[in-house]
Amino acid sequence: PAQCHQGPKFFSERARIALVPAFCLRRRAGESLLFVGRPLAAGGELDRTQLAMDWCAAMIAAFPGQYFWQHRRFAGRIPAVPGRAREPWRERGLGLLAIGADEAAEIYAR
Repeated sequence: PAQCHQGPKFFSERARIALVPAFCLRRRAGESLLFVGRPLAAGGELDRTQLAMDWCAAMIAAFPGQYFWQHRRFAGRIPAVPGRAREPWRERGLGLLAIGADEAAEIYAR
């Protein structure tokens, strides 16, 4: 597990708006593609931070060369956080990017 900022979740809850995950994929010098996920509904039962991180994890798994692995959040001691029983992004791959919040809730409930 890695630490992540709670800011996007905090501001989306504070403003009562959906959190929209996005990922920029570099194709070549001066050319990029922007992937924008479906909005993660405000007020849902699922933790929006976890949903956004699962979305990001699916993108990293699909395009690992695009991710900055030397980030300091991966350095040092790993926090004592129990592992997740299931990792939907491993099961669904990029299919996780094409679902809405309701379908995500069903997947996480299993």
